Amino acid sequence: AGDWLRSIADSSYILKLMFLKSVWLGAGFAGISLLRGAEPVSFTNQVKPILVERCLACHSDKERFGGLSLEKFDDIADFVTPGDTEKSRLFVVVSGERAKMPRGGPPLKPEQIETLRAWIEQGAKNDAAPAKP
Repeated sequence: AGDWLRSIADSSYILKLMFLKSVWLGAGFAGISLLRGAEPVSFTNQVKPILVERCLACHSDKERFGGLSLEKFDDIADFVTPGDTEKSRLFVVVSGERAKMPRGGPPLKPEQIETLRAWIEQGAKNDAAPAKP
């Protein structure tokens, strides 16, 4: 009878260990995804390529449709409120159910919108190297 009781106790112990391991692994993966969300968004490597691909056909220094160029960071900064997507005109016109841009083209992909959102929420910083005089 002692061996039977010992095997139940051992299996219960093993089940508890398996449960704790699964909780720990789940928390670890959740932590990884939270850390990934906290990574700074690069204007140069992540935001600017979206603007080049989706916006510059109409909003470049040459075209300036509506008087707007999104070619240089200083121009873009006029349409962004760092830390606040709701007050950032650039974000408002490309996101949501009533997205207005890009006009005549498909809307931005969800991951592109999320990149812009994260960049703005992180302060819309310019990580580009300063222009040489």
